[in-house]
Amino acid sequence: MAPMSHTLETLLEALLPGATIRPISQKVVARILVAPLFLSVSFGSIAMLRGEPVLLSLQAKVLPAWQTGSLFWPVVAAATYKFVPLPARPATGAIVGSAWSCYLSWVAYTRKIAP
Repeated sequence: MAPMSHTLETLLEALLPGATIRPISQKVVARILVAPLFLSVSFGSIAMLRGEPVLLSLQAKVLPAWQTGSLFWPVVAAATYKFVPLPARPATGAIVGSAWSCYLSWVAYTRKIAP
């Protein structure tokens, strides 16, 4: 996920430069819209490794995780875009992402897919 996140951050900064309210808002909205793709890759990979049906796993897990992430990540992203320089954003995202990864692991392993 890290290479995808780094590429997204670099692309967003190139397309929407700046740390004022408008570009920050646009970057946050872009991240919210791209999040289902990232979640699908994560949960799909876990389902494949566990031998679960990938489509059923995505249907059960992506929407709840996206809804929670849409409350959590916009606040983190706005603060990051405002206060953290571009070179330090991947490290900042990784630190905060550790807590998010714990949540995703919990979702992945508590929402069992019926055979």
